[in-house]
Amino acid sequence: MVAGQFVYGLVFAGVGPLMLLGVAFLAAYGLLYLAGNLGGLRLRRSMAAQEAPPRVGLRLVAMPAGGHWLERYDGQSTQELLSLRPTHRGESLMQAFATALQAQGAARALSVEERHVLAIDVFYRDMAVGGYAQFLRNTSREAALETVSALRAIDCPKAAVLTQDAIDVVGAERLRDALSIDMRLNDLGVRRHLLECDAIYAGNDERLDERLLFWIGEHAARVVTRTGAA
Repeated sequence: MVAGQFVYGLVFAGVGPLMLLGVAFLAAYGLLYLAGNLGGLRLRRSMAAQEAPPRVGLRLVAMPAGGHWLERYDGQSTQELLSLRPTHRGESLMQAFATALQAQGAARALSVEERHVLAIDVFYRDMAVGGYAQFLRNTSREAALETVSALRAIDCPKAAVLTQDAIDVVGAERLRDALSIDMRLNDLGVRRHLLECDAIYAGNDERLDERLLFWIGEHAARVVTRTGAA
């Protein structure tokens, strides 16, 4: 802006005895523009920092210090996967169950217990990436309510209550309506509420992977990763 004024004056007003004084005034005005720009930039960054989800705090389940990561599912039965619990990380076993059940779902109707496993896996991954805003943007009303039921089933009542609260504040009827959910998530009050839910979720002591695997062990006959095997 200041450079444009200088060029305009130079071209149309020409060089005169007060040119140096004019340049000095332009420089002073330029400092005012600069101060305004810097002030606006700092304010915007400050507001963005306050509204951004607490990425570090989104780790409901901390990575165990030891244990191997199961890289992929290789056709293990339910009991074979459960037998890896002492040596492998729970998150990787949970993903292996989800991979196996997704393949099973293409060939047969899944049991309620198997659908619960898939719902918990999706919820777990969405929460790790972007919190409740991410989960609610990606889910449908039916899937969200199934997730609440699944959390209750595997004995995670705190996470179930919190998830139901997040669904209620957004409105279950809006889920899977991209325009409606985006408008709702852009509401400042809703975003703040979901960030509060994220923070509470981060401090929750319910280990989803451990509780899910324990629950699968109790319902192994109803969670079948390989047809013809337990």
